[in-house]
Amino acid sequence: MSSAKDGYKLPRFTIGLLVCIYTFCYIDRQIINILAEPIKNDLSLSDSQLGLMTGIAFAIFYSTMGIPVARLAEKHHRGYIIAASVALWSMFTIACGFAKSFGWMLLARVGVAIGEAGCTPASNSLIIDYTPPEKRARAISWYMLGVPLGLLIGMASGGALADLYGWRTAFVVAGLPGFLLAILAIVSIKDPRRGRTFTANDDAPADVAAPIALIDTLRTLARNRPFVLVAVGGATASFMANGQVAFLAAFLLRVHGPGLETMYDVGPITVVGLTLGLVGGIFGGIGMLAGGWLGDRFGGRNFEGYMTVCALAAALAIPFFVLALLAPSWGWAVAALIPASVLGSVWGGPVFALIPSIVAPNMRATAVAVGLFGINLIGHGAGPLFTGLLSDYFATTHGPSEGLRLALVVSTLVGLAAIPFYLMARSELKRATAAG
Repeated sequence: MSSAKDGYKLPRFTIGLLVCIYTFCYIDRQIINILAEPIKNDLSLSDSQLGLMTGIAFAIFYSTMGIPVARLAEKHHRGYIIAASVALWSMFTIACGFAKSFGWMLLARVGVAIGEAGCTPASNSLIIDYTPPEKRARAISWYMLGVPLGLLIGMASGGALADLYGWRTAFVVAGLPGFLLAILAIVSIKDPRRGRTFTANDDAPADVAAPIALIDTLRTLARNRPFVLVAVGGATASFMANGQVAFLAAFLLRVHGPGLETMYDVGPITVVGLTLGLVGGIFGGIGMLAGGWLGDRFGGRNFEGYMTVCALAAALAIPFFVLALLAPSWGWAVAALIPASVLGSVWGGPVFALIPSIVAPNMRATAVAVGLFGINLIGHGAGPLFTGLLSDYFATTHGPSEGLRLALVVSTLVGLAAIPFYLMARSELKRATAAG
């Protein structure tokens, strides 16, 4: 994580702590997905309400609050901002475990979203500031290992805790470690930018050029065609991914759950949670790291190779996801999910490394927040809601199991739309490189 030649240095403990924080960020964000069926039954919810609770309600506040928090991160100690974020979302995760109604659960999820809004903009800008361009996709990929690790721990432990002690206990256990991580962030993250600012053109810290006004930053980003195209491509990929994540566990339980009760000695929620956790955690992690390595290998300082990697991975991943949904048995579904998870995770490192790399250093946290605004509002927000609404619609003629299957197939195919945006972004980056 360092380069003496270029003057970059990111402490290994810091990146390790950021990975751990992002892991629990994703655990607390996604654990509700493995708990969706027992929550639905206990609180008498519809799939549309599940989609609203897991998707748009979370995404609106997560996306919106990310921008003002990112402005704070441009000017103030990012370690303190990260610590406050962790403590806030952990408190509201625990509150989810005490929910007695849909409204209570919805408000608690909004609290989780507000807390988590401060994590990624501050963390990404910290990492990018001290990583040379040719290593950025790998650095961000290591940070984004929190996604598959969070999926692994959240799905596996959440399912087991739900079967043993109930879904409410699972929320409480998931939220408690965050308070320790908040303390560690306060005492150990040393923001090397503190007391100095950045130039508009340098990749390393300097003692000039303060962060620019928000309106000027937004205007600059809107005129940055590669930034816009990369963000839209990432938002489309996120739409597909979050529509799947929100309902895949429920789908597997409805379609294959009855057979799992006779195949294993533990409950079906435990089996599905552990399986999705292992597949997403191990193979999703492999895809995440591979995306970072391939992006840096073929992108380098010019970055257009990042988009080639994302487009190819999307084209290969979607057929495997569809096969998993149409599989006639549990074994074939899991077999198809393995390559789908590898290929479906590739885009994260290149996209989130590229977004702050193609803007001036004094607007990186804001660029990440603006990119996340679109990616999460469209992906995390609209993806689950769209899938839930489709599921309720198809259920009227095909039943709840087949209705959800059809809804997931449709939302997965929407992911194909990310490919042309990646390719257009590649052309823009190539043109900029040739002109510059």
